[in-house]
Amino acid sequence: MSNADTRKPEPQRALKYTYDAYKEKWTSQECVVMVARKPFQEGGMRWCYKMYEIDKDGKYAPGVAKVFKDDALDDEDEEEIAKIYFDEAMTQTVADSFAKQFDLALGEENEQYHCRFLPVKVLHLVGKGVKDALCNVEPYLQGEYVKHNDNDGHVETEYEVPQAFSHFTWEYSNQLILVCDIQGVGHYFTDPQIHSHDGNSFGMGNLGQEGIDKFLTSHKCNSICKLIGLAKPEKRNGKWYIGQGSRCHESVASRTPGGTQAGLKNPKKWDANMYDGAMNQAITKVTKRKGQKDAEEPNIEMTQQQLQYLQTKLLMLIQQQGSMNQLLLSPQRNARRPPPKRDGSQQKLQSDIEPDSGRSRSPYRAASPSNDRRMSPGRPQSPGRAQS
Repeated sequence: MSNADTRKPEPQRALKYTYDAYKEKWTSQECVVMVARKPFQEGGMRWCYKMYEIDKDGKYAPGVAKVFKDDALDDEDEEEIAKIYFDEAMTQTVADSFAKQFDLALGEENEQYHCRFLPVKVLHLVGKGVKDALCNVEPYLQGEYVKHNDNDGHVETEYEVPQAFSHFTWEYSNQLILVCDIQGVGHYFTDPQIHSHDGNSFGMGNLGQEGIDKFLTSHKCNSICKLIGLAKPEKRNGKWYIGQGSRCHESVASRTPGGTQAGLKNPKKWDANMYDGAMNQAITKVTKRKGQKDAEEPNIEMTQQQLQYLQTKLLMLIQQQGSMNQLLLSPQRNARRPPPKRDGSQQKLQSDIEPDSGRSRSPYRAASPSNDRRMSPGRPQSPGRAQS
């Protein structure tokens, strides 16, 4: 993939790696993908490409492939490059595991304040001419992105859910980590940053205790914090502590069957050792280490006949849906709109994909905007399944 590539995209075989934060294990699945040759958007460190994916069962969905720019990798070796991509997926998966606990604490009666993080995978392109090419993939999120806070203690909007969620992650993890840099569409978030108390793991944006302190210094508890039993952080002798009267763990446990906490088996386990163990497991799947007997080769089971069938089906699906074809092949970048007004109002969000049958509609579509400042613009809807 290159920002200067003018060739038409072609279906490619790939391995998709997914991290399970609860089982602390990586799994892989074969699929066929078609990635646009030109990026439709870029950030400071990555190019964003429109893509389409179909798995061995024939389920398909649009997505976004994110590729780090060459200057962002600083001539890193193979293992370090792999680590960067797997780190992105792990960070977002861990953030989402806390979002599930956050939703439990809120309860079904407050579903309008629930939030989730987009599932991020690592895609390992293994076709001819693209061996060992890596990228991160996530669902195609429709609507206008809004950034709510960053990793340096700044608050960008007045919406309460993102701030309460960041506060929750610190308190629920027993002050070990804090999820911040919250951004996305509605209450579907992506590209978070995690600060750990010791500054280890979770990528280059992990500012450690300094980053945690900056958030707590600027944070003002809101109605959502109170709703789920978060206590106002207290600073004593230059160090932050959980305030008196914290009930967030009880809020989660009381809404879990049997009173047993679901999700993260033990928040205290999220330390450098756990993180590094999962990272090493991932790297062995995509790299060959000298002198390491248990290094894994890509597990390719798809037959040539299956590959050709899925490639043909993917091309047919794209040809049948003109809007989807435009999504994949158009190099134009989406026009940026001004951020929402301080009162929470904003223009109606329009879909970039409007198929007649709705079969390729992204499940991550923002709903109608809300004027409730406790909510981000657009209440999230439950993700749909990939179409078959």
